This record gives sequence, C-alpha cells and structure tokens, in this order.
Amino acid sequence: AATGEPPPPPLASRVSLIFYVGDEAAAAGDGDGLTVGSGGLLASGADAATGAWALHLASPSPVRHVARDTRHLHNVTDWLQGELEGEEGGSRRRPRLRGALPNAADARASLAAFQITTEIPFSIDIVFTGGLAPPQAPPARWRAFWRAPPDPPVLPPPPSASGAPASPVDARVSALSGPALTTLIAAREASFDARFAATLAPRGGDAATASLSKAALSNLLGGMAYFHGAPLVKPAAPGKPPARGAAGPLFTATPARAFFPRGFLWDEGFHALVLMQWSPLLARDALAHWADAVTASGWLAREQILGPEAEARVPAEFVVQDPAGANPPTLLLPLAAMAARVEAAAPDDPDAADAAAFLRAAYPRVRAWVNWLLRTQKGAAPGSFRWRGRDGEAVGELNPKTLTSGLDDYPRASHPTPDERHVDLLCWAAVATRLLARVGARAGRPRAEV
Repeated sequence: AATGEPPPPPLASRVSLIFYVGDEAAAAGDGDGLTVGSGGLLASGADAATGAWALHLASPSPVRHVARDTRHLHNVTDWLQGELEGEEGGSRRRPRLRGALPNAADARASLAAFQITTEIPFSIDIVFTGGLAPPQAPPARWRAFWRAPPDPPVLPPPPSASGAPASPVDARVSALSGPALTTLIAAREASFDARFAATLAPRGGDAATASLSKAALSNLLGGMAYFHGAPLVKPAAPGKPPARGAAGPLFTATPARAFFPRGFLWDEGFHALVLMQWSPLLARDALAHWADAVTASGWLAREQILGPEAEARVPAEFVVQDPAGANPPTLLLPLAAMAARVEAAAPDDPDAADAAAFLRAAYPRVRAWVNWLLRTQKGAAPGSFRWRGRDGEAVGELNPKTLTSGLDDYPRASHPTPDERHVDLLCWAAVATRLLARVGARAGRPRAEV
C-alpha cells in the first residue's frame, strides 16, 4: 500500500467447498434414487450401467449435506443458492447460518450436495466405487448403445491398525486415495507425457509450447461428454410451435464443457482431427454419434442441444434448430484424413481395417448429408450458394449475423436477400464433393455412386 494508506485486507483463509452427485434415472422417475450415508460414506445408490455404487470421503472432515427429490438436475446452482439461504425445517422454523447446507434429506433423493468448510491450504480425497453389485439390465431404449462395464480390479487389502483384513471396498478406497492416489497420478502423468511426445508433440517447439499444447489437449479430452435428448426443431409450416425431434444420444467434444455443454457441428470436425492423432478409436466413436444424428432428409443440426442441462445453458432464441440451416461440413476433414490413413497403411494394419469398416458404415449417412447441403444451400444463380439463416429484419446490426456459416460476424451484405452469393460456401461445396469422393473410394463405393 502507498504511504498513509491502510494495508490491504488479508486473503480469506477459510473456504467452503460444495460438490454434488445426481441420479438422472431417479430424476426421470425411475429407480430408487440415492441415499445419504454417514461417516466416510457420503452417498450410495444403483445404476443400470455401473451397478451398485458408493461415494466415499477418504479424508476425515466435517461434512454438511442436503439431498432432494428433484427433476431439475440442470439447475444445481439455483437449487444450492436456495438451500444455502433457506431456513431449518420443522414446526418451529429457525433461521439457519447463512451459507450452510441444512443437513436434511428426502426419503427418496435424486440430487445430493455435500459441503466441507475448512482452512486453506487443504487436501481431500473423494472416491467413487462402482460395480459393488452386478449392474441391472439396461432400459430397452439404451440397449443399442450400452456396454457392460469391465469387472472392477482386484486390489490387495491395505494394512489396518488392528491387523484385521480390510473389506474389498475399503481396499479399493485405500488404493484410490492418499499416497496410493499420489503415486497413481504421477504414473498417469508420466504416461500422458510419453504418449504426447509420441503423437502430438509440436515439431521444433520449446518447453513452453509443449506445455501449452498439453493444456489444450487436456481441455479437449476433458470437455468430451455424453448427451441424450430430443432436440427442439422449427416446423416447416409458419405459425406452428417448435416440435421435438427424435430422441437420441451424442458423444462429442465441446467448446467448453461448463459454458457450452452441447455439440457444435463445425467445431467437431476440428476436434476430431486432433482426437484422431491421440486415439483413433475415440475419434471414431464421436464421429459415429454425429453420423447417427443425420436425419432421413440428410439434415444435420448445427447445434446438438440435447437434454435439459444443455437447453438451460442456451438463450431461448437459439435453442430451436432450423432444418433450413446448414454449417460448414468440417466432419469430412477427419473422415478424409481417415481415408488417407487407410490408403497409406500396411495390409495387416488392424487399425486401418477398423477405419475402413467405419467408413463403409458411415458413408451412406455422410453422402445423404452432403447431398442435402448441395441441394438446400444453392443460390438463385446457377452454380452459386447462399447460407440460409440471415435475418433481414435485424435491427441495430450493420451486417446481420450469419451464424450458420461459422463466421458469425464476417462482413456480408447489409440487407440480406435471396440473391446473395457466398464465396465461402461455394468453397465448402467444392471441398465437400472432393472429400466425399475420397471417402467413398475407401468405403468401396464406385465413383459413379458418389
């Protein structure tokens, strides 16, 4: 502080950490929900994919909790705010200390939150153990996508103070917390560094560049998520309300998991180019979900906003997807790169064989998508193309946005008309047809079919 000014206030040394767990099946009205435990057992429940599960606090700390039966798992922030500022229940309602969870639980809960208030610095270990009992049969709507989880690893029981053997669950918690976790994290970091050096290390880059690249890759991998839901679609007939499309899943990378929890079509093509270098199998899994999202007409929504969580993070005016709107066909970039790998691979390369099989399976949907793009985005003049979706009635914009192009604010005509000719879309159309032909060749399709 300058002379004569009071010193700055000290940094807060006491913090409150709140973490939560939700049961989506229970929120939808299925299953028994989750149960809040005591001591080191925070919560437990059962799920079709993981079987019986439990959440453990491996580091002894005072914990407050709240568990409610709610269908609004996507509104956790608002829900917690209300719980932190509420009052104690009971016949005599007494104000609760502001900022503390009420230590209350519904008989059947779908969402539970836990609060640890402590001095900084601090360290706690929270351990999830799944597969404590065989998983139930998955619901019929999941069976096309569900895979049984692998058996949990068999871990040696840790030594105990009394000398008595620990239970298998205690052994797993011990192996995933404390010094064992520190050792495991160090081993995983070393494995990540070695794999990065072998696959994605920047050529001629220094340590700072490599560190930045690792952070970018980690962000991409950590932002991958699975969504399930039915999109809102604009009807063809004017004046009618939006309708729900067919429900389905999507496994995809996201621009930012916390702020954009949804799939973006033209972003995903670039995501997949990186994923293919890191894990071809992971990239094919995501690309397969996108191919499955192609509708019977060949349309592929440019934003995949599936489920209440995703919808809650999007302004209402952008939730509804317009079947007239396209997006740059960037998914063809990783597909063409996959085709190039197949072309250059040795005859006995198993990954190349898997990639070729994938291209054969995906090709009909990709072809329908490209043909839809060429058919619906053509311009008024022969050989021209025009992005749909520009708002000619926009007020206060010199150049109304072209969100469908991926270049939202790129300068274009200030008064949108059907006579516009968009050179970037013309280029994408040319690239799409060329890449489709390459993918079709690797998929075993005659050139006449392409």
